[in-house]
Amino acid sequence: MTHSLTTEQRTELESAHRFARDKRSAYRINTLLLLGDGFSFEEIASILRLDDNTVRRYVEQYQEGGLKGLLETSFTGGVSKLSALQQRELAVFLDQSFCLSTSEIIAYVEKIFAVKYAPSGMAKLLGALGFVYKRPVLIPGRYDASLQEEFIEEYWSFKATKGDNDKIYFVDGVHPVHNSMPAYGWARKGVDKFIKSNTGRSRININGALDPDSLEVIARIDETLDTDSTLELIKSIEAHNPEASTIWIILDNARYYYNKNVLSHIENSPQLVVRFLPPYSPNLNLIERVWRFFKKKTLYNRFYPNFQDFKDACGNFFKYLPMYYDEMSLLITDDFQMFET
Repeated sequence: MTHSLTTEQRTELESAHRFARDKRSAYRINTLLLLGDGFSFEEIASILRLDDNTVRRYVEQYQEGGLKGLLETSFTGGVSKLSALQQRELAVFLDQSFCLSTSEIIAYVEKIFAVKYAPSGMAKLLGALGFVYKRPVLIPGRYDASLQEEFIEEYWSFKATKGDNDKIYFVDGVHPVHNSMPAYGWARKGVDKFIKSNTGRSRININGALDPDSLEVIARIDETLDTDSTLELIKSIEAHNPEASTIWIILDNARYYYNKNVLSHIENSPQLVVRFLPPYSPNLNLIERVWRFFKKKTLYNRFYPNFQDFKDACGNFFKYLPMYYDEMSLLITDDFQMFET
């Protein structure tokens, strides 16, 4: 493989470099010009802060397709090998399937359309069609969409007619474990990030109630979440809202919520109205979004050397919750997520 450039090639590359509109194109052209000047792959990678494989890939693209081939994966792109109709057919296939790798899609395209794609070209095509590589979201296998819709209609009906001092609370518990929770984050390529972990499995139990209008959360840390802790939380809700004529308390189907003492207290209260979520409907319980936000801010990628530090950090999240209201307002809305399978 020769690394020299003809006069015509150098002139074309230098002209393209002068008119390059983005850094990516300029880097690709510089790779070829530096190679023609006698620099090695390693030297070019160091100068341009690329890796050796990227430099070699640029050279191969130029050798196979000239300047057009070199720049075809830049933002300006080239013409797709598939027609507009074929692209739509491929998009329908991808919507109906869940391919684990680009090689599956490459094989499908070659079989159906008799067109061959390289992995880099297929990745670019998938991006242009609006597809990204991500994991599916697990959902309950036995949820009832019609019951969920009925609940949402009832919720909006109450909210539209409730008084100014009336309240709605979404209630649930969470059980954070005293151990580090690794989560995705940005790190330098090729460099591992480490986080210490604990050997114990101690946990705390948090019972909470979310007012989605004010974003206020009434939270308790209890020894366990059971009938007694639920009753104490409900009493806290009542004490916090003496002016409310009606307080809607929305619960999931945990067994202790159906305890006769809990239900008796609610029935005898002049304020309280209980509404149970449909079975298998965590997507309708807005406090679940608070728990996810809580874990992100307090638990993910954090190491607490001892249990008291861990417990204090969890308690301080709720103590200083108002400082997060701006962020939470984007996350906690009445736009209920519905499952689409």
